[in-house]
Amino acid sequence: ANGPGTVFTIPVQIPASATAGQTFTVTLTVTDAINSQNQAIQLTAQPGTVTVSGVPAVGVVKVQDITVAAGSTANLVITADGNVKNLGGARVALDLGPLTATGDATLTGGIFANVANTQIATDRTDPSKPQVILVSAGAASGPGTLFSLPISVPADQAGKTITVNITSSEFIDAQNQTMNLTVAPGTVTVTGVPPANIVLSVGSTEGPAGGTVQLPISLNDQAKNIGGVRVTLNVGALTPGQATRGELLAAEDQIGTNITPGQADVIVVIAHAANGPGVLFNLPLTIPANATDGQVFPVTVTHLEMIDTAGNPLAATSTPGQVVARAPLVNVISLSVANVAPNTASPVRVRVDGAQSMAGIDLTVTYDGRLGKFDTTTVAATGIAGADTQIRADDTAGTGNTRILRIIEISPHTFPEGQSGTIATINFVGAGPDSLHPLDSTLLVPTAVTMVDANNVESDITAKARPGGLIAGAWVFNARFDLPNAGNITSSVSIVGNQVYFGDALGRLYALDATTGQPLFAQGADLGGGAVIGRPTIKNDAVYAVTSTGRVAKVAAAGTTGAGTVLWSVAALPGGPADDAAPAVQEDANGTTYVFVGDAGGRIHKLNAQTGAEVLSAALPNNQPLTTTPAVGLMAPPLFDLWAGAAKSILRINADDLTVRSPSPIATQGNVLSPILVYPILTATGADRIVVAGDDSGHVNLLSATTGAPIGAGSYAASGPVIGATVVSVDSNGLANFVYVPCTDGSIHRIAIPSGTGSALVTGLTRPSDGAPISLDQAVIVVAKPGSTDEFVYAPGSVTSGSQTNGVISILNVANTATRFGVQVPGKPGAPAYSPNGNVVVVGSSTGAVVALPAQ
Repeated sequence: ANGPGTVFTIPVQIPASATAGQTFTVTLTVTDAINSQNQAIQLTAQPGTVTVSGVPAVGVVKVQDITVAAGSTANLVITADGNVKNLGGARVALDLGPLTATGDATLTGGIFANVANTQIATDRTDPSKPQVILVSAGAASGPGTLFSLPISVPADQAGKTITVNITSSEFIDAQNQTMNLTVAPGTVTVTGVPPANIVLSVGSTEGPAGGTVQLPISLNDQAKNIGGVRVTLNVGALTPGQATRGELLAAEDQIGTNITPGQADVIVVIAHAANGPGVLFNLPLTIPANATDGQVFPVTVTHLEMIDTAGNPLAATSTPGQVVARAPLVNVISLSVANVAPNTASPVRVRVDGAQSMAGIDLTVTYDGRLGKFDTTTVAATGIAGADTQIRADDTAGTGNTRILRIIEISPHTFPEGQSGTIATINFVGAGPDSLHPLDSTLLVPTAVTMVDANNVESDITAKARPGGLIAGAWVFNARFDLPNAGNITSSVSIVGNQVYFGDALGRLYALDATTGQPLFAQGADLGGGAVIGRPTIKNDAVYAVTSTGRVAKVAAAGTTGAGTVLWSVAALPGGPADDAAPAVQEDANGTTYVFVGDAGGRIHKLNAQTGAEVLSAALPNNQPLTTTPAVGLMAPPLFDLWAGAAKSILRINADDLTVRSPSPIATQGNVLSPILVYPILTATGADRIVVAGDDSGHVNLLSATTGAPIGAGSYAASGPVIGATVVSVDSNGLANFVYVPCTDGSIHRIAIPSGTGSALVTGLTRPSDGAPISLDQAVIVVAKPGSTDEFVYAPGSVTSGSQTNGVISILNVANTATRFGVQVPGKPGAPAYSPNGNVVVVGSSTGAVVALPAQ
């Protein structure tokens, strides 16, 4: 043979661990050659190279995409592609979401179907999260089916696309060596028209004992083409009247009510068609005259029939409602809260609510004299007392630091019957700067109140009297004294920029300047009934709020066109809101803003923020109402999900279709009453989001928003129930670093993130005036004012003595908890909020006072 040319080729195997571009040198160690006469030939040997041009393709195990009909069963197929070679065994865990496994996995028609001694087992302990284990004495290669799993598709999933994930997996080859394979999810597209989930909801309302209220009975958005309804309502001790048409009924539609004791049977015949959502009819109900304040009268549906316009029966469910009695205020004396300063006069006012046969009072009040004293020469009869009313005051020393103020007021006639308003005012003069310090405070406690009627007959009304207060703060706003017809404050405050928002018991929303405390609305925005609950949510120049009767409203924010105008108010929650409900408001990827809020019947509602119209509502697992306000958890903005507590579980809710997403529901040891927080963090495995949820067993749960797995210790055991909101502080990169936790036993804990380790910053907080234990049942916040590195925790709490509940705002330095303050406020305080603009922490009180404290 003569060259040039190839003498021979030899196959070589490249190591599996080789990387692209890696070079292997091949050398000739022996080179012997002869010619055709069998004589030796001298040759020169040169080495060669083998260069790796790429790495082997990684095999993929995937959930095959399928399309199935709603309400049917189907085979879910798990496939192996052509790069899966020499597979000897597998363990695959699936998350089917709302689907369920109805049988065991099989090998029929797959790559292992003809491989002898192959075993397959299925764990269906949780049918929505089955686990399949495959073990073989032989081996198989793709492409083809690895296994099939029979699944059931609920009828209510019609029109949806469900993602099926492989949540964990392990693979081995025929030599029992671990194989590195990629797993991929698949989708189940469900065809068919989803069945209507028609819900008739009984509303919730409140009214005075002996009064008559209108209870709305509503249909949800799934109620279409309704031709007739018959509903029997059990009203208990309430007295029903004749039902009247709601907004869904026209003048030609007929409605009749058959009334028997404790029951109303309402029949509605619709001439054309009624389409929800909206109020079908209103049922008048009279509350017993002897009802006590706060007494609840349940209203339930005992029988329900519904037909469409063709006379075909329709399946429908119902949710109950209630009527709450509110005893009218009669001869209730209260004092205002004054902001005090050294050597400065501040007015304190006395008010009566619901004056009946009142012609005068003898009022005795005690307070801490270290803050100053009252100037008795300034006392005056004001407001509804009348110009001819006589009044005098005395301020004397009591025991220890206590001083005693006594005001005697007598009128020749009774105060206007049934009216409410101020009847007296007197100036308090603050002590000198050596005695009166910032954040000093005292309650003005009525210890004896005697009323005199027109016949000079005296009555002791001390038990009805409500305290006021003196606070060396930034400013104080007394809603019930400063605004006409304002009610007690029933929501916590919310702050954006320099604006403070809160709501009252009469369903009105107010706005204040955070720097001065002056009103920003000409009058309270009337949301249409019920008390404002939770706390308002501010988003895109609008304020959103929820009322106790189930209304959700949007109000133009201060500083915008039409400030204080109610842009819409809708009866979105006909069965009433979930406890302490507040709206979550967020913009989606398409730029549309939505409002999310839970109701008392175990559903979550999604409203269009522009119009208030309901876009969607969905039942929560086991119809369990939310126990916290939904928290927006941003994934990759603008994508987001919602996190909320529901009894002893944490829910992750898809903001698009309101379905509950993996990894939830996540079980907790106690009821999740503390609003959930979701923050970005960095862990040893990379970026994640941490979910923080306190519960009433005293545990703070720390979980991955991605997997639901514990982060760090996973759970921190605090020293008492956690029902107030925790707060997360962040580092300079915006990543969570500590969680601050209030407990009802008066302790505050600090937990490091992501380790989950922590300890109590302080235990056993007490009221400064008498050492009474404080229950921390509201949110805490952490504030470092501009230019300062010191962080202070602000923790409102309550002290209950007899029928009176008053508040203490505990303030402590994180670095040195011996530096602390205890600001006393009358009534039960709400959650605090911080205004960087005004550099103040603002807290509202149930008595109607809004207090601003300078940040430390």
